[in-house]
Amino acid sequence: MAGADVVYCFKRRRPPPDAPADRGDCMSDTLTPISPWDARAQKQVDSLLEQEGIRRDGNLDYTCGLFDEDWKLAATGSCFGNTIRCLAVDRGRQGEGLLNQIATHLMEVQTARGNTHLFPYTKPQSAKFFGDLGFWEIARVENSLVFMENRRRGFSDYLAALEKPRREGRSAAIVMNANPFTLGHLHLAEKAEEKASHTTALYNEEMVRLLPELGIECKVAPRFALEGRPVSASTVRQAIHQGRLEDIRPLVPEATWSYFSSPLAAPVVEAIQREKDVIHY
Repeated sequence: MAGADVVYCFKRRRPPPDAPADRGDCMSDTLTPISPWDARAQKQVDSLLEQEGIRRDGNLDYTCGLFDEDWKLAATGSCFGNTIRCLAVDRGRQGEGLLNQIATHLMEVQTARGNTHLFPYTKPQSAKFFGDLGFWEIARVENSLVFMENRRRGFSDYLAALEKPRREGRSAAIVMNANPFTLGHLHLAEKAEEKASHTTALYNEEMVRLLPELGIECKVAPRFALEGRPVSASTVRQAIHQGRLEDIRPLVPEATWSYFSSPLAAPVVEAIQREKDVIHY
């Protein structure tokens, strides 16, 4: 993975309590990738994110941390695809430019990956910081989240491009919560029924009731099953939760299995295993 074997060291000054204002002792900060298997560092990441009111995203493929000389985590940030997310700075170290070091490093990682169109997810109070780095706001959830990009009209141009192929006649769309994508979802993409859980059944009931009122035809097709049992994402998540990764292989497409059996999926697997309940009732 890009940047995974790179460690950066930074000097900072922390004057002793009785030192004159113009004197201080040099101390080192270390910016380094954090392995998914580094339990101690991952625990610090969770603690720092929680301290700053941020819930760790289940979809992360790269995480870095800035550690002080005692290897206490002072700042962290992560990537997934071409996004930058889960940024946090210890409140005792805020104002020292640590967010700039983390963000700059993550942008370098993305550049090394070949990603030039970047999308940060950040807290509203950090939006101005990213604005100063050349990012523009796409959407905002007040007091919660700001979604940004590094192209002034990137998202709006994308939406405009979607309008160009529009033509008269019938069209169709699928809205699917594929978490993760299974053979059942692959079947649904071609057919269209989901009855694995009570929650999904309620979705179906509402669609059958409301869509015809909007002039949209709604058909319910039989659910995909193996050996008489429906294939559901809940079943796959439960197997992952219980450490039975091999059991999901016959239930998912090859691309899904390749991902979950690779090191890239380690943070997602760990997030699923940390959850108390992975079944959607």
